[in-house]
Amino acid sequence: MPSKGKVRKIGPYTITRTLGRGGMGTVYCVVIPATGKTAALKQLNPAELLVDLLGPDTVREIFYAEAKIMARLQHPNIVKAWDIEPEGDQPYFTMEYFCNNIGMMIGEQFTLEQTTRIIRPEKAVAYANQVLDGLQYIHASGIIHRDIKPYNLLVTDQDIVKICDFGMSKHQLIQSFGSDGLNIGSPYYTAPEQNRTPDLADQRSDLYSVGVFLYRMLTGELPGMKSFPLSRINPLYDHAWDDFFTKSLSWNPDMRHQDAGEMTAALLKLELHWEKQKKKLCHMKGDESATRTTVSGLRSSPFRVSGSNAKKLFMVNDLWQPNSYSANRFTDGEEGTILDKATGLHWQQTGSDYPVDREEADIIIEALNAIRHGGLSTWRIPTVNELLTLVKDPALPHEDCTTLPFSDNLDWSWSCDRRSEKTSWYVNTGLGYVGWQDDGCRYSIRAVSSSENSSI
Repeated sequence: MPSKGKVRKIGPYTITRTLGRGGMGTVYCVVIPATGKTAALKQLNPAELLVDLLGPDTVREIFYAEAKIMARLQHPNIVKAWDIEPEGDQPYFTMEYFCNNIGMMIGEQFTLEQTTRIIRPEKAVAYANQVLDGLQYIHASGIIHRDIKPYNLLVTDQDIVKICDFGMSKHQLIQSFGSDGLNIGSPYYTAPEQNRTPDLADQRSDLYSVGVFLYRMLTGELPGMKSFPLSRINPLYDHAWDDFFTKSLSWNPDMRHQDAGEMTAALLKLELHWEKQKKKLCHMKGDESATRTTVSGLRSSPFRVSGSNAKKLFMVNDLWQPNSYSANRFTDGEEGTILDKATGLHWQQTGSDYPVDREEADIIIEALNAIRHGGLSTWRIPTVNELLTLVKDPALPHEDCTTLPFSDNLDWSWSCDRRSEKTSWYVNTGLGYVGWQDDGCRYSIRAVSSSENSSI
């Protein structure tokens, strides 16, 4: 167990914070002493019910099996596990750490029934395709994951999805750990046949979970929580989408896609269909400025704020999305800059070449001012409120028809606002929400400078 002193450790690893806890163990964010690199560490800390049903020896065997399975898998969409260390009754293993996951990105809460943020079709389908690539690989290796859900889908700073948490997986070469009274998987995401008999789950059970989380990303709802089919929730989606989800979410596994390759092919057809839909949508789109408001007096000074005070300061709703959207009037500024006449803000046209941590973000600002980028020496990291002026309304897909005048496509951007001594606020301008992360996480930076006559 972690020590109770000021510096908590497990073995040689220093704990920076707790990332989460599942039925099998607790996952911590830790620092590797020799390199200072951040890693994730999973320590055996099973729920009492699991121990009562399976016994401590079996639970320990499951834990070791998970580590061995993950260490053996080598695929771009699977999290890599490293060494496992036996430490008394609580062994642990280390693995890759990534700051983001899809659960966090959609804002899914402990109460799963609550509405979540929507991810636009192109992005949602791209994420689903990456998960299917990973599943095709592990299924070919004789593994059924049995717990595909948003919080088990990590996202790198290069926007690559990686499947994690194989604690409840089934492997053809390892003893099955099913038990009467033991539910394997997560509510709403688990296939019906897996709910009834976990040991009978096969690759089609994992594909059912993919269908659920894709539906969740597109609608902010869980299948069955509102009217089904999909087109009744959002008229943007037509019969082709309904047909896909009718097959993907069938309670009869024989009626679903039979393997990840087949589901990927179906998604490809859906992508092509969506491109045709989008062209029609853009051709008929109305005046998007009618849904936006003119913003004045934007805050430019950094704040340290958290909780409900942050929501009030940032002017966001319970999903941390803007209460209103800004009407921009972009024009080319000096070389390498964009001026928004609506806000009086000069923006760096091209953001940072690579994602950086919060300390490196300050260094980039110093460098821009040193060379007077675009003829300006007042560059700074923007506030959350300034970054939110670049956000599109996810409820209005026609806004995708108009592209921002920047020469890159940065999603996560650091703000100058802090949440605590070691955490800062960021804005995901692609998905349109505010979040916070450890300063060691890597996000992009787009510098901003206020015009002389703009409000401070």
